[in-house]
Amino acid sequence: MTTKLNPGDTFPSMTLQSADGTSINLPADSETPLTLVLFYRGHWWPFCRRLLAGFEERRDAFKEL
Repeated sequence: MTTKLNPGDTFPSMTLQSADGTSINLPADSETPLTLVLFYRGHWWPFCRRLLAGFEERRDAFKEL
C-alpha cells in the first residue's frame, strides 16, 4: 500500500540503500530537518537526467536552505 505525503506530514521511518551501498535510516539519519529524497531510475531515462541536472544547477541554493 502506498501512502501519499502531504506538506507538513511526518516522513515515515524507512531504511534505504544509497548509491554507494550503505544503508540510510530515514528520517533518523537526516542531518537537517529538511531532506530531499530522490528515487533515481537510471541514466537511460531522460526525465531522471533532466531532474538530476536541475538539482545539480541548484545545489548551492539547496545548501543555503
